[in-house]
Amino acid sequence: MQQHRYVPHDSNIGYSKPLTEAVRPSLFTWQNILLNLVLISFLVFINKAGMPGNAIFYGILIVMALKSSEGALKALSLSLMATTINQAFVSLSIVFAVGRMVILFVVAWRFMLDLSKMRGDFMRRGYVWLLFGFCAVVAIGSVMNGYFVVVSLLKLMAFSAGVFAILLGADVVRIRSSDLTCWCFSMIVFCVLLGLVGLVTGVG
Repeated sequence: MQQHRYVPHDSNIGYSKPLTEAVRPSLFTWQNILLNLVLISFLVFINKAGMPGNAIFYGILIVMALKSSEGALKALSLSLMATTINQAFVSLSIVFAVGRMVILFVVAWRFMLDLSKMRGDFMRRGYVWLLFGFCAVVAIGSVMNGYFVVVSLLKLMAFSAGVFAILLGADVVRIRSSDLTCWCFSMIVFCVLLGLVGLVTGVG
């Protein structure tokens, strides 16, 4: 006599729940905001020491840029912010002028390296060729115009390196899903507080 083996009918047999990625803890905390504010304040106000302060400032920014992509974007944002701050808080010297140019190329190089490792040739991106085309047209126009050609080309070089770094950096951060919300918020808070200090002290 043939025996029949009972197999329980369960629609979940052979089904396993998909593994979900571990939720990363949010970096947007008051502790991180305060730490960022301390770092930003130190790096910005050390420029008040003149040439030595400018050298320390950009030395630290270069180290930040070389360590990671997130650090490179933070270094770029600090450099651009320090450039626009009231000179009552920041002393600008020849070291600052040179460092401002150097950090642009260091950051751009860092992003090029990271993007090449992640997605291959970064030159395949359309915005790169659009930027190069725009810079070529502007350079030709500056030479044809003949008005302060060297100064115009230097400004164009700084602009091109800055935009190039920002475009590549945005691509790198998007691919890596980097969370820079806390850093950006800290930068905003610092600018607001510095503006209030300027109004209270009468420096503008």
